Amino acid sequence: MRKLLKDNYQAVVARGLITAETTNRDFLRKVNEEIGETHKALYLLEHEKENNLAEEITDFINVGNNWLINLGFDPDEELKKCLVKNLKRVKDEG
Repeated sequence: MRKLLKDNYQAVVARGLITAETTNRDFLRKVNEEIGETHKALYLLEHEKENNLAEEITDFINVGNNWLINLGFDPDEELKKCLVKNLKRVKDEG
């Protein structure tokens, strides 16, 4: 696992935002919250207003990575599996 992902997870734990009591539903609620904020940022972008779209996209990616780590998965390994799946689909569809 990349040090950056591990360090980010530890920083969120240190802030008390992830604890032993954090549930999968808590992570899903946080993902939904971040996606809502992404909708707002996209709206601003579409209306040519100042926005923080990249930050909001990064926030929900980070929540997903933290969720995987909390479950004992390595986000890098899961992304590699996703790449293999997508490359196979390209081959099968091509």
